[in-house]
Amino acid sequence: MSARDEFIDVLRSRNMLKPGEEWVIDANLARYAHELAEKIRAEAQADKAARPKHHRGMTDAADLIDPEVR
Repeated sequence: MSARDEFIDVLRSRNMLKPGEEWVIDANLARYAHELAEKIRAEAQADKAARPKHHRGMTDAADLIDPEVR
């Protein structure tokens, strides 16, 4: 079971989420993932001159979690 599914199950068990409202969770998780990816990219950019290979690895990782890139 994914973390998303577990989160939805907890909300449903507490009557905090009605059937069909999963899109709210998905939209917020996507927004959070994008924000996290942007933070990683900013850190990578700050470190680019000193460690170019590290920069590429960090930006690749950011692309993996960013739903706006996929």
